[in-house]
Amino acid sequence: TDDLLQPGRVGFDPQRLKEYRAAVVDPDSGHKLAKAVAAVEANGLEALGERYSRPPAGFRADGDAARFLRYGALWTVEEAPGEIAESPGVVEHVMTHWRAALPIHRWLVDTLQR
Repeated sequence: TDDLLQPGRVGFDPQRLKEYRAAVVDPDSGHKLAKAVAAVEANGLEALGERYSRPPAGFRADGDAARFLRYGALWTVEEAPGEIAESPGVVEHVMTHWRAALPIHRWLVDTLQR
């Protein structure tokens, strides 16, 4: 199956990375990615996945595109106190995080998983 969001995946495979980079520099999908990341960050999460110190050869970009071209993966994270894992509210906490991360998830699925 073509499953972009396999559990445990920590990076884009080479073909998916190529598609991701093309989407980042595309004016429409790149703008949508920037909006998705801004929404996630406004929800208190961090968007992570930066692996490279500069955009790859052959890509000239600035602003958000330059930032996202340095990514080899894209995920969200939140620092949560350890006691949450053992609390009765853990499921609601996880669902709140998942809902906050949805803009990036939707962008990834809509853009890269066809």
